[in-house]
Amino acid sequence: MKRRQGLATADYVTDSWVRSTRVLYLLRVGFSVVWVALVSVLASSAASGAPGALAGILLVCYPVSDVVATVYDLRANHMARARWPQQLNLVAGVAAAGGILVTLLASLAAAITVFGIWAIVSGTIMAVLAVRRRRALSGQWLMIISGAGSIFAGITFVGWTGASGTGLAVLAQYSAGGALWYLLAGLWLLRSARHQPQPAAGSRCPAADDWRPAGDASSERTTRMAIRLVVPGQALGRVLAPARDRASRTSESGCAHGRILAHRGSGSRCRRPE
Repeated sequence: MKRRQGLATADYVTDSWVRSTRVLYLLRVGFSVVWVALVSVLASSAASGAPGALAGILLVCYPVSDVVATVYDLRANHMARARWPQQLNLVAGVAAAGGILVTLLASLAAAITVFGIWAIVSGTIMAVLAVRRRRALSGQWLMIISGAGSIFAGITFVGWTGASGTGLAVLAQYSAGGALWYLLAGLWLLRSARHQPQPAAGSRCPAADDWRPAGDASSERTTRMAIRLVVPGQALGRVLAPARDRASRTSESGCAHGRILAHRGSGSRCRRPE
């Protein structure tokens, strides 16, 4: 397991986390493909009438899927110190799903407006999280672009006054663009994993709790060895301190007693007769 420095906090990077992130990106691509296909069909049929309840269900499912993906991300990177972007994204996704459900009772255009507000918030969080992770995970610049695209697309959705079919078609384009960036990011992580140096044959496999800085492994190993030696030594010193103090006091009293005896002995020596 590796420990790489982020902007303000340390992100613990493990192979399992990188693999889980790659799987998450590809799963989001698969969901977006299915979602875009269904929304596109509804958009083409909306020209002849109302889109129906299925369109509202699909609108609700999109932020819900983002909530599920965020929970998966939190569980995959449970050692991260700063988790507030994902937690904020959870709150935004749940609020967006509830808001879309309520506004669907009024009109689909109002639901698209709520969807746009959520797209702005989630895109901002995505960009911030990608900036924080750019030193820990490769290809995060793609997520920054995806977040910026979500912000601009959300601005166009707010205050939607167009037809329902046109709105659904624009939403499908928005999701397709996000799927493209997720696909590129997942492939980038896969390419980075294949180009990592493999351990030599017969070398020791690192334990699950082993970690080292990305720059200098020898200095960290030396630090860990020093900690293992110093900390037990300090504990042993605290245990032996009372005995050492008693021995010191005994030694000092013995020395004082010896000096007294020496002084008495020097004063009572027999003198040779003259």
